[in-house]
Amino acid sequence: MRYLDTSVLISAANDEDPNHDRAVRLLSGDAVISELVKAELYSVMSRNVRVSGEKLDALVEYVIDISGAEVVEIRWEDAFRRLYLLAGELRLKTLDLLHISAASIMRAREFATLDKEIVGRGDRVEELTGIVVIS
Repeated sequence: MRYLDTSVLISAANDEDPNHDRAVRLLSGDAVISELVKAELYSVMSRNVRVSGEKLDALVEYVIDISGAEVVEIRWEDAFRRLYLLAGELRLKTLDLLHISAASIMRAREFATLDKEIVGRGDRVEELTGIVVIS
């Protein structure tokens, strides 16, 4: 199973994005996202596309649909507990740590991202969680 970071979904949905082709290659049939990805999509789309209400709902659902990813619910208390263990080792931003924690709880084998900081710590992420970071 492959966890898709928000950056992958955004770039894959926008064919004018410089990372579009790379992001599309990262989409796989066995892809998952967390509610955190969905929340970030709402935030990014509302600020950059400047839509709200039903239009925003439809846009977010469209981006998720074209990614082919399943939204998997997790217990966020568990994700925070993992974050506390990983933070000192990975030294990443809070949302990045939450994504990695969510992927770990989902037992994802791969973490697809375009985030350079996560990619730069990919070896350490794999050591600590067993998840391979791909970009």
